[in-house]
Amino acid sequence: MTVFRIAHLTDLHFGRVSNWENTLESAESGIERVKELLRYSFDRRDGRRPIFYPSTFNPDVALGVSNWLAQELPYLDVVLVTGDLATTGDEADLELALKFFCGQIPSEWAPVPVSVDVTNSGVPLIMLPGNHDRFENFQPRSQRFETVFGKHWDLGRSYSFPVVPPIGECGRVRLSNFHIDGSYLGILCADLSLESASSGRGKYGFIGQGQAAPKIIEELVAGTNAARAELSEMGVPFGIVWAVHFPPAFPLIPENLSLLQSDDLLKSAADCKVSHILCGHTHKTLKYESSQQAGLVTIICSGASAGISAHGKYAVTVLEIEVTQSGETLISPQAFSWNDNDFVPDDVFPEHP
Repeated sequence: MTVFRIAHLTDLHFGRVSNWENTLESAESGIERVKELLRYSFDRRDGRRPIFYPSTFNPDVALGVSNWLAQELPYLDVVLVTGDLATTGDEADLELALKFFCGQIPSEWAPVPVSVDVTNSGVPLIMLPGNHDRFENFQPRSQRFETVFGKHWDLGRSYSFPVVPPIGECGRVRLSNFHIDGSYLGILCADLSLESASSGRGKYGFIGQGQAAPKIIEELVAGTNAARAELSEMGVPFGIVWAVHFPPAFPLIPENLSLLQSDDLLKSAADCKVSHILCGHTHKTLKYESSQQAGLVTIICSGASAGISAHGKYAVTVLEIEVTQSGETLISPQAFSWNDNDFVPDDVFPEHP
């Protein structure tokens, strides 16, 4: 039995302003938004915080993430970050996220910063962009993620490579292969961020929605099939999972945060015999299932690792992924929640009935 141990982080929301919660994001009606705008207008005591700057991160929790990673790294095979590393796609926000994973933590976060350089730890680091990483001037169009983190979304390390050949010129899918004792695990990452504001649905959909566009799904399917075909010729056990930022068909998710064309993504995963999709985005730790004609797809979401949200909860996840001789992937998730001091293991991983 081969088990891959993966740290799953998401929604860190690093930015040039810390400890900033924009309550406009949690307003549930137009009237509430107007009230919040009026409050901002009459109470601008901190000029560093623009009215429309998204909620950022808690530096104390971020230090906790660093401590947790330092303890876990000797026992990990991969570190996976499923998007929203930064508050916006501005270069300053993205570079702060990069510095965090390089162990360059700002001294103002703590008198004696505790840091770990994941990029030079020998443990592969995979990153993919979320909607915040693309957000620029009220448009989901920033391309700085590639500039800062490298075109492979993993700091340019050689263990990751684009799907070859690409379908068209999409370029939004990356495949990383890992092997232990003759067994292989593929993590296929896709950028499902909107291509433009007009791609969103509803008044504010362009800010928080994603889209499983046909050309991206086509590339996911092609990458899955190509990887399986190559490894099957070698006669070795090979499992594959998909990783995206936006969870498909997340229970009770508001439309302005949803993944458009979720059903197409889930159907394609089942048709490809991909049984698990790893996600973030909602800031909620949850495991749930989607029954498709071709089989069952399990979605595993990790909660926000440092990004501030209305419910005030933070989490990281460890995934133990077993690859069977027949190529099945069996995943046991373990959630760790922030308790004002440290990340501690939860007794049960939350599941939707």
